[in-house]
Amino acid sequence: MPRHTFTAPRLWAALRRLRAGASIKSAWETLRLPLTLDTLYHLVQRLRRNLTAVRSALFRLAPPPLCDVTDPLRQTIAHLRDAFPSSACPVSAFHLRFQRSLMG
Repeated sequence: MPRHTFTAPRLWAALRRLRAGASIKSAWETLRLPLTLDTLYHLVQRLRRNLTAVRSALFRLAPPPLCDVTDPLRQTIAHLRDAFPSSACPVSAFHLRFQRSLMG
């Protein structure tokens, strides 16, 4: 991740847990992430503030999937997964494709 010591695959693992309905704290505990819980909260908050730009970019690749959730972050995670279906890490794929961070 640009300007971070946190890797994109670790962020993707955390986002997958959030998409499944886990809390940020639960994702942090389960994945044993090498950062403080406050840092993960901060990263998720930065992503939330940048959702409009992320979703606009994703829409150029694929329409948003039908979702059973109303939370825009969880919808974006599903859209990210569907926009890069063959990628092991859609966060990395997003970075490579658009040459910018999910965080703005």
